[in-house]
Amino acid sequence: MNESGKRRDGRWAWTLGAGVALAGLTLASGCAQIPNQWVEDGPAAGESWESPTSAEILAKVKPAKQRNRGWKPTAPAETSGAVIHGPLYFEDPFEDKGAGRTGRNKYYIGWEDYFAVAYCYSRFTLNWLALPVSTVVTPPWTAMESDGELSEQALGYDHDAARVTAEAN
Repeated sequence: MNESGKRRDGRWAWTLGAGVALAGLTLASGCAQIPNQWVEDGPAAGESWESPTSAEILAKVKPAKQRNRGWKPTAPAETSGAVIHGPLYFEDPFEDKGAGRTGRNKYYIGWEDYFAVAYCYSRFTLNWLALPVSTVVTPPWTAMESDGELSEQALGYDHDAARVTAEAN
């Protein structure tokens, strides 16, 4: 009770009721699609790429006729595709290997993600604490390259980055 002897319980009940109603309206108004995080069910996985608009345009307009030039075609020289960069002191094998998922359900939340929650932070902490040793073993001015293929390290096939050799240049 307050100084005038009146109770305030009615205000609290009204405020609580309004809060519950507001929370209910907030939850009720939202996206029409609720994504399933354990199955890849997005539009890119199962929807058609054709739309009524594109079908209408293709029906009205014919594609341009292919033109051939009067000279002999040339083939571009192959490049290695390797990316030159500095040392990756905080490299994580999950970034290189991924989860090894294939097929329709390639992008979903699985046990690997829950394992990575603990592993990645532990790995980052270890890399941060061992940074002085890492800078001595691989100085910051060392040129490294990543070619997309995992290299065999001391603990197996762990990382992509390797030192640039004279043959690579």
